[in-house]
Amino acid sequence: MQTDSLRDLLLRMTEDLHTKDLRSQDKLIVVMGAKGGVGTTTVAVNLGVQLATFARKRTVLLDFARPLGNVHLLLDLHPKFGVRDAVEGLDRLDSHFLAGLLTKHKTKLELLGGTTQPEEWEKIDINLLDRVVNVAQNAFDVVLLDIGSQFSTAWGSILRSARMILIVAEANVPSLWTLERRLLALKGFGIPQDRARIIINRWHKGDDEVLKSVQKDINRPIFANLPNDFRKASQSVNLGTPLMENHNNTLSSRYRQIAGQLVGIDISVDEKKSPLSGLFSFPTKK
Repeated sequence: MQTDSLRDLLLRMTEDLHTKDLRSQDKLIVVMGAKGGVGTTTVAVNLGVQLATFARKRTVLLDFARPLGNVHLLLDLHPKFGVRDAVEGLDRLDSHFLAGLLTKHKTKLELLGGTTQPEEWEKIDINLLDRVVNVAQNAFDVVLLDIGSQFSTAWGSILRSARMILIVAEANVPSLWTLERRLLALKGFGIPQDRARIIINRWHKGDDEVLKSVQKDINRPIFANLPNDFRKASQSVNLGTPLMENHNNTLSSRYRQIAGQLVGIDISVDEKKSPLSGLFSFPTKK
């Protein structure tokens, strides 16, 4: 019986390796925070909802944040299974088995829940998460991966396989200081510069001068900004309701625009442009 299970696992891994390069260039988008508290999970959740609804892409959000996963709270979901179950069932993990571990939101975004106890990560080998990601890429149009603010060489393989890495930061000194070092670390991992895209969360007009200076220092444009609307964002988080469901506002429109750009759909947003508007570029999907 063990021989059969091992044979099945090796067969699935061989199939993954055969198609990995094609899938990774098309489907995996990693969302990470420059530091803790910048709203990484909020960004991942709202982009995921927009990809599933506006862009009509079959989208899964994998909650790999440590020490605890919070995605389910922002969607008011109660997952029965999560990342630990996927890793423990690795010998039989395929698209069908993964589907049974996912929790579906009413927007059609699907979720692989994170850990609910910090000690769960002691039983999860990060090197095995590659397998979970690859299976997800077999089954979905877009795979969003929330890794929170964690960062180490153990995540190098997953980060190198991503089509895009969205780094969420704020326009304050600690966040921007950490952002620069994250970018240098990604370069050290051998990740091409154009794969790492910066999203400034909780932006307001007074940040423009600082961000212009930052763009010169890091020699790259900022990919997008998300306006600071504390009341609406806070209400959305506390109610477990994505922004698109309770408000038609500039912030949700911005999420829609970014989601469209991630999959090559152009959408114009009616809003007052800041002096930085020409610098916040959205490269066309290749």
